[in-house]
Amino acid sequence: MAKAFDAVVKTGEYTNNQGENKGRYTNIGVVMNGDNGQYMLLEPGINLAGILIQQNQMAVAKGQQPRSNVMVSLYEPNQQGQAPQQPMPQPTQPQPMAQPQPMMQQPQPMQQPMAGANAGFNNDPAPF
Repeated sequence: MAKAFDAVVKTGEYTNNQGENKGRYTNIGVVMNGDNGQYMLLEPGINLAGILIQQNQMAVAKGQQPRSNVMVSLYEPNQQGQAPQQPMPQPTQPQPMAQPQPMMQQPQPMQQPMAGANAGFNNDPAPF
């Protein structure tokens, strides 16, 4: 039973120090050659729904239609028996966060005292 391919998914993009756009890849498993043909072994911690979300975010950012399936690439293993590794992206400067907008307006104080049943109500804070 020999390893035939590495199963790899593209999960993001980054810009390297030379200003080139590169892909961020995750190895999700392997395709093996068995006695009855090829079969795939998936890494147990892989969340395919999460990968689909990441791939669809990239597609929408490029103006493409989102997919309903995860796109997996198969690469022949290199001489060391592993898929080629991309260099880790360099951290970028953090961007300031936008100020959150209030979801509701703050209650406004009443301009005039209420008449009727609450006319004698004392607006002092509760003693507890």
